[in-house]
Formats: sequence, C-alpha cells, structure tokens
Amino acid sequence: MPFYNQRNILLYDRSENVYHFRWNEGKIQYTYFDQQLEKYNTSTLVEDCALEFDAVIDEKDRIYFIYQRTDGNLLLMVYFGDNWNTSSLGEFQKGNIANINILEHQGKIHILYCVSNDENNGSYHVYHHFYDEISWKSNSLGEIRTKGILNPFQFIKHKEYLIFGFYNLVNHEEQICIKWFNTTEEQWENTMRLTNNFNSKLYLDILVSKDEAFHLVYSEYVDGNLVIKYEKYEIKESKASRVSEHILSNPANASYPSFVAQTDKLWVVWTEYDQIMSCFTVDQGLTWSQPYLWKESKEYNFFRYKFHTNNERIKNYYQLSYAFGKDYPEFSFVGFGDIQNAVEVPKKKEETVEKENDFSYRGEKINETKKETEQNQREDFQREWTWADISRLYAKVETLEQRVQDIEDYILRRRRGGLFSSTRR
Repeated sequence: MPFYNQRNILLYDRSENVYHFRWNEGKIQYTYFDQQLEKYNTSTLVEDCALEFDAVIDEKDRIYFIYQRTDGNLLLMVYFGDNWNTSSLGEFQKGNIANINILEHQGKIHILYCVSNDENNGSYHVYHHFYDEISWKSNSLGEIRTKGILNPFQFIKHKEYLIFGFYNLVNHEEQICIKWFNTTEEQWENTMRLTNNFNSKLYLDILVSKDEAFHLVYSEYVDGNLVIKYEKYEIKESKASRVSEHILSNPANASYPSFVAQTDKLWVVWTEYDQIMSCFTVDQGLTWSQPYLWKESKEYNFFRYKFHTNNERIKNYYQLSYAFGKDYPEFSFVGFGDIQNAVEVPKKKEETVEKENDFSYRGEKINETKKETEQNQREDFQREWTWADISRLYAKVETLEQRVQDIEDYILRRRRGGLFSSTRR
C-alpha cells in the first residue's frame, strides 16, 4: 500500500491522550483521542491554513499550534483547559514562509522558520523568535542558499541547548550544517558544517543521545539512486569530529530517514518503494544490522508523523522526532521493535559480486571452448543488463516522482502569498 507524503503531527500527553493535526486542502483536520473514554473526536480546527504549520506540547499539557494563514499572517493557538485561544503574530516577518518549527523549552516558546528572498531565487532568510514570558524576542540567523528545492529543517532541544540542523550551499554543493542556541545566555553559536562530500542530498534527521553522541542521517544520491547515509560525530569546543559513517540501505528510492532511539537500540527507519524499511545498532552507530522490511507496511496506507510527547514513561524509553505509522483510528507506529514482524533484506555487496563473477568466468574459460565461453558471456551480460537496468530505471522513476512532489510543494509555497504497539493497552 502507498506512503502518503502529507504533513501530520502527533502529540501524546501525560495521560496518554492523542492529538493529531493534518493539513487537507487549506484546512487543519484535528483529531483528539481520549484515553480514559477510549473515544475519538474529529473536527476542523482551522479553515484558512497555508501549507506551513507545527505544534508542540509542554509539561503542563498545554498545546501550542502555529500556522500561517492564507493571507500571510502567522497565528499562534494555545489549548489549555478544553479551550483554544488564538493570537496573531503579525509583527513577525511576513512573506513566503517555509519550514516553520515550534519548540517549548523550560516554559519558553521558540519559533524558527525561513522566508524566501524574492530577489534571489534559492535564497532564504532564517528567523528565530522566542517568548520570555513578557515579550517576544527575535534573532536573524542570516541567509541560507539552495539549488532550488528547500530541504526541511530539524529543530530539537538537548539540555540547555536548541539545535538547528539545515542544508546550505557551500562551493556550489548543498552541505548539512548545525547551529546551537544557548538558552541560558540566549545566544546562537557559530555555524558548524558536518558533511563535505559532493553528492546531492535530501532530507535529514538528527539526534543527540544520552551519552552526548551526535547522530546524523540523510538520503544521498549515488549513481542515480538514493541511499540512506548515517554519520556519527563527537562535538567538543565548537568542533565536530566524525566518528563513523555507514550506508544503511540498498541503492533505491530510500527517503525520509528517521531516528528512533530505544533503551537498548538506535533505529533508522525510512521509506523505500512505498514500504517501510529500517535497521538498528546496539553499539551507538559503530556497526549496523542488515535492513529489515516491515511486512505490515505492504498491507495498509501509512504516513510519516512528526511526534512530540511530555509523557515520562514514553520519554524514558523512546527518543524520536518522527515516526511512520498507520492512520486514524489506530495511529500505531511501525518500523522498530520486535523484528519478528519484519523480514531481513541483505544488502547487495557489489564488489564481492563482481569478484565472484570474475572468478567464475576464469574457471569457465579453462574448461570450455572459446565459442561456448563467448556464448555464456553474452548470456551472462544479457541477464546482468536486464536485472541492473530494470532496477535502476525503477529507482529513477521513483526518485523522479518524489522530486516532482517536492517541486510541487515548493511551487505551492511560492504561490500562496496507541502509537507504540509494545506499550499501548
């Protein structure tokens, strides 16, 4: 069944109630699940929403929902005590806003987004606003440049820091960078560049584990195919040192990589040919398992959810910003956990295969006549060409379809002026 690339947000509160937000043709569909009553309620929260919105929940179960109205204005809605209150953030920068993110940290609300520069196509100005319980304060983080398609941001918190992950153009190639905001001093640190290769990239997810290790994952083009690339860093004194790096997937349309950390494993979950794949590490990224295909994902429609919770039981066992899962009325996640629900898909070892083929060919040449050998070579070449080219063509079609979807989302922006199956009862 297909993967629906539609923006979704799931919030999970202290009492295990679920709040779901989805954009649908200019409206925000809002679903609330009451855990005690075991009852769903679905309604339209917003009638005039542009493509950009985000939500977060704080320690007191207050929900903050920010969105850009179709007229360009930013609005902040706060849910507390069964009531929604709305305030306009009209003093903020207007324009073609993209990649809006909202975080709550120690009682303060932080908003991050970028605005396109109409005079310079592919250039965006990044803004950060936070509320200090008296007034809004603003920071300009400067400009980022792209090759034309804006990749998503990642905005997470870790102890006294907020971490901003993003792409920027360096020597005509997009590289992944990070910035740290010190919430105690209310100051942004200098930008750190992480990647330095020349392959085109898409998407990203970052995670700082409890042992202070910095994990990065993204999709990278290799010979026309997308692969999942993982990198681990040690960050000290404003310098990032790469500890390890791995390609986790087979060459395919491997997209939307997402971290899910459990107490004993770190997972990377992604989509591949409209199904969910993942692999895990038990030594904090030094070695990784083979990819696994989750059989359930071939049987139903699934989505990628941005996820946030203030539930201590969940936070003590899981750490994640995104997850793939089923739609209403289940909202259960898939792609990590008991691998009995998955099938191992060994990674192709191209170099080994080439050596084996070469050895086989030499043996055949000794035992066969020249004519027979040439015939076998033609047949082997034909079989290899058929398999390889069909595989590459299929991957390129999937990749082009995804790029078309990304371009359509970009054009729209320019024009508009029981989550855990192992823990659910």
